[in-house]
Amino acid sequence: MIKVFEYMAFGLPVVLFRFGRRAPCSRPAALYALLTIPTFRPPMTRLLNCSELLDSSRVVGGKRIEKSPDWGTEKDDSLGAYRAVLQAN
Repeated sequence: MIKVFEYMAFGLPVVLFRFGRRAPCSRPAALYALLTIPTFRPPMTRLLNCSELLDSSRVVGGKRIEKSPDWGTEKDDSLGAYRAVLQAN
């Protein structure tokens, strides 16, 4: 999720698979696809072919990051993932 926040902070539009917290955190700055590769193409094509949507995604994503990124939750999730990997080894 940190990578998605980074993309939004730089004003980059995002297309995500719909799972976990990504949908609520990124909405409305991102377009979403179901968890299959074929469903990823329509939102990506839509984004690339619509300059208004592309510009809107950039602006909304940047504002979303400025106003209320949930870094505390992301930090906890990331640290938990790192701990799980380190304990498994």
